[in-house]
Amino acid sequence: MPTNLLTFAIELRRYLSDWLPSGEGQYVWLRHCTHRDARLALRENRHGRVALSGVYPYGFEPRNPPRITVDPNRDPARIAVDVRRRLIEPYLPLLQQALEQQAAYEADAARKQARREQLAEVLHAEIKTYGSDPHIYWRGPASAYGQLKVQGEVYLDLRALPFDLALAICQTIRAYQEAHR
Repeated sequence: MPTNLLTFAIELRRYLSDWLPSGEGQYVWLRHCTHRDARLALRENRHGRVALSGVYPYGFEPRNPPRITVDPNRDPARIAVDVRRRLIEPYLPLLQQALEQQAAYEADAARKQARREQLAEVLHAEIKTYGSDPHIYWRGPASAYGQLKVQGEVYLDLRALPFDLALAICQTIRAYQEAHR
């Protein structure tokens, strides 16, 4: 076996020309030259083999991502053929799917945040975050208060409303229902 993982990665690089080695010690990667998100992680396992796996955006790893182990004492050219066929070929399409899912998730989060900001501005309220769940906290007239939570829909929890405010809200809901029948 080469003296360390980085040396092993450098030897593989001769046969995987699109991949650049980086890291040190037990943290070594092969990064794709043109696909900025594509990385292969290399780790020594306790049986003297090297485990390789693709790296995905946090929270977007596929159910059964390809992972392989190789004998580092084999010919690096043959190892590279195995890595390309058994890991890189299935990894790149899965990475693309993960990146698309991440982009859709981030777009949805941005849309929800814009809606939160719009509602908070209308109510002259503020958005507060406890944990990872932002809410709009509203203080109304007298002892009225409430919170709004924007998911796909908006959840309203309004309490201690004066009658005229409750009536106005109910009339607005009724008008909305009639307009959308």
